[in-house]
Amino acid sequence: MLLFVFLATVAFWAVLRMYRERQRLLKIASRFDGPKPHWLLGNLPLFPANDIPGIFEMMVKLHEQYGQDLFNWGLLNDHMVIVSSATNVEKVAMAKKTEKSQIYEFIELWLGKGLL
Repeated sequence: MLLFVFLATVAFWAVLRMYRERQRLLKIASRFDGPKPHWLLGNLPLFPANDIPGIFEMMVKLHEQYGQDLFNWGLLNDHMVIVSSATNVEKVAMAKKTEKSQIYEFIELWLGKGLL
């Protein structure tokens, strides 16, 4: 019984934390245009599976429809801000506190920090 209460409390806390993070991200996403995400899958259903040219074509369509800068949702709270307008790219490039995604840590082993 005690184990059940503990697990239920941990599960409730995890869901509450995820909900709060989602609300924070929705506030940020409201500043950008982009397709309306599915609550669980995000924008993943828009993209074809295992089709790199199809994914590229969908990104081009999204930029044509929503503009140069857009907010793209992944699975659950995974997200991506896609910035391609010159003024915003400059702001991101000149920012002192820009966090890179985890994939950059993996790529950095081969490329070094020069281009990243």
